[in-house]
Amino acid sequence: MKSVFLSLLILLFTGCTVNNLSLNDDKKLILSIDKEQNTLSSNILEQSNFVYGPLNVFRYKFQDENGIIFYEEVDINNNYTLKYTLTNTIQYIFATKDMQVVWQNKNLIFAQLELENKLFINIIISSNDAENFSYVYGFSNHEFMNILRATVEDKPSIQRVARQAQTLSLGDLELSRWSSQMLIMNPLTTRLGGRLGL
Repeated sequence: MKSVFLSLLILLFTGCTVNNLSLNDDKKLILSIDKEQNTLSSNILEQSNFVYGPLNVFRYKFQDENGIIFYEEVDINNNYTLKYTLTNTIQYIFATKDMQVVWQNKNLIFAQLELENKLFINIIISSNDAENFSYVYGFSNHEFMNILRATVEDKPSIQRVARQAQTLSLGDLELSRWSSQMLIMNPLTTRLGGRLGL
């Protein structure tokens, strides 16, 4: 209890804030970077939940004036943690050939993934702790860079996206490839004792 109290005091006096990507109580998808908040979308079209052993995957399909984006949140059961780093886990979930990091700070990554079919997608990845991570994808390059510029104070730290990203329309399905078979071939979790990294 004492260590938790000391940690909170340190955060209070250093003015540290946690970067975060999550749904709020009103089901709005909120991106927080330092003191800036950006509502990415608030119009949920579909939502679903899948359980793969120790992994609980919550999927939301959003629509706004710019098209369709998918938000997925992954909760890991208490006695488990990710087997690989977060970036390696994301690359496996999307079967990527390559990953270009556009901006990274603390527990938040803006990146462009090259998929096996040579399509590119823009993705925002967030890890809250060793038992929870989330990501959202489907942004056009223009929208992706606008989100970055609107929320990141250190503009020179932002890289340019290399390729034209795939945008998603109403009839498109998710691009992540969660399945029981995928996780049998390569379990993404291990008994607690491992470590989540970026």
